[in-house]
Amino acid sequence: MSFHLTEGEDQTGKIVFPKHLLKLPLQEHQTIIHGFAPGLQKISIHPDTFLISRIMGERLKLLFAFGVPLHPQWIEGTDQCFTLVFESLPEDCEHFHFSERPDEAGGLHISAIPRSLNDVYWLPFIW
Repeated sequence: MSFHLTEGEDQTGKIVFPKHLLKLPLQEHQTIIHGFAPGLQKISIHPDTFLISRIMGERLKLLFAFGVPLHPQWIEGTDQCFTLVFESLPEDCEHFHFSERPDEAGGLHISAIPRSLNDVYWLPFIW
Protein backbone atom coordinates (compact mmCIF):
# COMPACT_ATOMS: atom_id res chain seq x y z
CA MET A 1 0.00 0.00 0.00
CA SER A 2 1.39 3.43 -0.85
CA PHE A 3 0.57 6.67 0.90
CA HIS A 4 0.26 9.99 -0.86
CA LEU A 5 0.51 13.22 1.09
CA THR A 6 -2.17 15.32 -0.58
CA GLU A 7 -4.83 17.76 0.44
CA GLY A 8 -8.42 17.91 -0.72
CA GLU A 9 -11.25 15.56 -1.55
CA ASP A 10 -10.51 11.84 -1.64
CA GLN A 11 -11.91 10.75 -4.99
CA THR A 12 -8.97 8.61 -6.10
CA GLY A 13 -8.62 6.19 -3.19
CA LYS A 14 -5.62 8.11 -1.83
CA ILE A 15 -5.23 8.84 1.86
CA VAL A 16 -5.86 12.55 2.28
CA PHE A 17 -4.31 14.60 5.07
CA PRO A 18 -5.51 18.02 6.23
CA LYS A 19 -3.22 20.88 5.16
CA HIS A 20 -2.01 21.67 8.71
CA LEU A 21 -0.76 18.09 9.15
CA LEU A 22 1.36 18.31 6.00
CA LYS A 23 3.53 20.91 7.73
CA LEU A 24 4.46 18.57 10.60
CA PRO A 25 7.78 16.66 10.51
CA LEU A 26 7.49 13.13 9.13
CA GLN A 27 9.51 11.74 12.02
CA GLU A 28 9.28 12.61 15.68
CA HIS A 29 12.16 12.09 18.08
CA GLN A 30 12.31 12.11 21.84
CA THR A 31 14.85 11.17 24.46
CA ILE A 32 13.60 8.41 26.76
CA ILE A 33 14.98 7.81 30.23
CA HIS A 34 13.90 4.71 32.12
CA GLY A 35 14.59 5.36 35.77
CA PHE A 36 15.08 2.91 38.61
CA ALA A 37 14.86 4.04 42.25
CA PRO A 38 16.42 1.15 44.23
CA GLY A 39 15.36 0.30 47.76
CA LEU A 40 12.72 2.12 49.76
CA GLN A 41 12.43 5.70 48.52
CA LYS A 42 9.92 8.51 48.42
CA ILE A 43 10.05 9.82 44.84
CA SER A 44 8.67 12.54 42.63
CA ILE A 45 9.92 14.40 39.56
CA HIS A 46 9.98 18.18 39.52
CA PRO A 47 8.25 19.67 36.45
CA ASP A 48 11.37 21.83 35.86
CA THR A 49 13.52 18.75 35.21
CA PHE A 50 15.47 18.98 31.96
CA LEU A 51 18.36 17.59 29.95
CA ILE A 52 21.30 19.79 28.98
CA SER A 53 23.14 19.29 25.70
CA ARG A 54 26.83 19.37 26.61
CA ILE A 55 28.00 21.15 23.47
CA MET A 56 25.41 23.93 23.11
CA GLY A 57 24.14 24.04 26.70
CA GLU A 58 20.60 23.80 25.30
CA ARG A 59 17.93 22.81 27.83
CA LEU A 60 15.55 20.08 26.66
CA LYS A 61 12.27 20.06 28.54
CA LEU A 62 10.45 17.17 30.15
CA LEU A 63 7.41 16.27 28.04
CA PHE A 64 5.87 13.33 29.94
CA ALA A 65 6.46 11.32 33.11
CA PHE A 66 5.05 7.79 33.46
CA GLY A 67 5.03 5.83 36.73
CA VAL A 68 6.22 8.77 38.85
CA PRO A 69 4.19 11.76 40.06
CA LEU A 70 5.17 15.35 39.38
CA HIS A 71 6.17 17.42 42.39
CA PRO A 72 4.53 18.39 44.78
CA GLN A 73 2.95 14.91 44.77
CA TRP A 74 5.08 12.00 46.06
CA ILE A 75 4.96 8.23 46.00
CA GLU A 76 6.78 5.89 48.37
CA GLY A 77 7.75 2.36 47.47
CA THR A 78 10.49 -0.17 46.98
CA ASP A 79 12.49 -0.63 43.76
CA GLN A 80 10.35 1.73 41.70
CA CYS A 81 10.61 2.01 37.89
CA PHE A 82 9.42 4.97 35.82
CA THR A 83 9.88 6.56 32.40
CA LEU A 84 10.63 10.17 31.50
CA VAL A 85 10.21 11.55 27.97
CA PHE A 86 12.20 14.63 26.95
CA GLU A 87 12.60 16.68 23.80
CA SER A 88 15.06 15.31 21.24
CA LEU A 89 18.80 15.78 21.72
CA PRO A 90 20.57 17.80 19.00
CA GLU A 91 22.11 15.62 16.28
CA ASP A 92 25.69 16.62 17.16
CA CYS A 93 25.28 15.95 20.90
CA GLU A 94 27.62 13.23 22.21
CA HIS A 95 27.02 13.67 25.96
CA PHE A 96 24.32 15.33 28.03
CA HIS A 97 23.40 16.09 31.64
CA PHE A 98 20.22 15.27 33.55
CA SER A 99 19.17 18.04 35.93
CA GLU A 100 16.28 18.19 38.38
CA ARG A 101 15.93 21.44 40.35
CA PRO A 102 19.59 22.47 39.80
CA ASP A 103 19.33 25.54 42.04
CA GLU A 104 17.69 23.82 45.02
CA ALA A 105 18.93 21.47 47.72
CA GLY A 106 17.78 17.90 47.14
CA GLY A 107 17.83 18.24 43.36
CA LEU A 108 19.39 15.45 41.33
CA HIS A 109 22.12 16.01 38.73
CA ILE A 110 23.70 13.28 36.58
CA SER A 111 26.63 14.54 34.47
CA ALA A 112 28.16 13.49 31.16
CA ILE A 113 25.72 10.77 30.10
CA PRO A 114 27.07 9.29 26.84
CA ARG A 115 24.64 9.41 23.93
CA SER A 116 23.20 6.11 22.72
CA LEU A 117 22.24 5.27 19.13
CA ASN A 118 18.52 5.11 19.92
CA ASP A 119 18.30 7.85 22.60
CA VAL A 120 16.91 5.41 25.18
CA TYR A 121 18.65 5.27 28.56
CA TRP A 122 18.44 3.30 31.83
CA LEU A 123 19.57 5.32 34.85
CA PRO A 124 19.54 4.68 38.62
CA PHE A 125 17.96 7.45 40.71
CA ILE A 126 18.90 7.84 44.38
CA TRP A 127 17.57 10.94 46.07
